[in-house]
Amino acid sequence: MSIQLSVIKIKDLKESYSSLSDTIAREQDGYRSLDTKIHQLEADLENLKQKHLDKEKSLSDFQRSMNDLISNIRTGENDKKSLSKSKTFLNRIGAIRAIVSP
Repeated sequence: MSIQLSVIKIKDLKESYSSLSDTIAREQDGYRSLDTKIHQLEADLENLKQKHLDKEKSLSDFQRSMNDLISNIRTGENDKKSLSKSKTFLNRIGAIRAIVSP
């Protein structure tokens, strides 16, 4: 009787071991799948970060060129105003000379 009981216990233990082995294998497969997915998402995130940095650099370059253009326009406007004032001044001087010199 004890031999039969031992055989039954061994059979139950083998079934439990087999069941646990199957469960472990499924869980390990799930873990590997999730790990792969995490690595893929991290790679996608790095790509998005790089694209964002590239766009920021492009925007920075564009802003710099716009600022240079605006600066050039302002310089040109200031030069134009200065020349206009000089011309007005010279015209007044010429008018005064014409009045003073007969």
